[in-house]
Amino acid sequence: SGGSDDTDESGGADLDEVDADEDGYTPDGGDCDDDDDTVYPGAVDDCDEVDSDCDGDVDEDSAVDDVYEPNDASPYDLGTLDGDDSVTVYAFLQTPGDEDRFTFDFTDGLLDFFTLRVTLHPQTSDAYFQMRVEHLDTGDVDIVETDGSSSVEFEEGDTLLSADGGQYQITVTSNGTATCVDEYRLKVELDALF
Repeated sequence: SGGSDDTDESGGADLDEVDADEDGYTPDGGDCDDDDDTVYPGAVDDCDEVDSDCDGDVDEDSAVDDVYEPNDASPYDLGTLDGDDSVTVYAFLQTPGDEDRFTFDFTDGLLDFFTLRVTLHPQTSDAYFQMRVEHLDTGDVDIVETDGSSSVEFEEGDTLLSADGGQYQITVTSNGTATCVDEYRLKVELDALF
């Protein structure tokens, strides 16, 4: 006498056909973690470092958690900075190959001075980011990289009788290590004397 498809060799129920977590899927039906009812084929695979939909990829649906998406396809506009103004963004890259792009602008007159400062700070110590700051009106580009938990900064100053300002684009990428659990803080500050 041997077992059937519905029983194991000892005559008990085949555990691959039992839905232990009662999520509607068995291991034979594609459930890759039958002890967790949030893991099953077709589940939303948000940012939790778990393959929630059992497709072999981790966190590929984390864009639902990113309020700035789709800023890799189209830059997220941070607006116009004026006077002593700043904007701070807390964001993450969904995968090591993702990139985040942000734009902002400001107007600079001939008789004023400004200091523009862009700071990128990883919120976790094991994530490495690269920040590219491009002045879209002149084509000037600066690239700085983080080395784990330390901040990096881009700074640009003004000279009297020059009207600089204009539109800038910031691109944040990973050096191959950052995922959706590795948040970063991006701060853009304009200190202006009028």
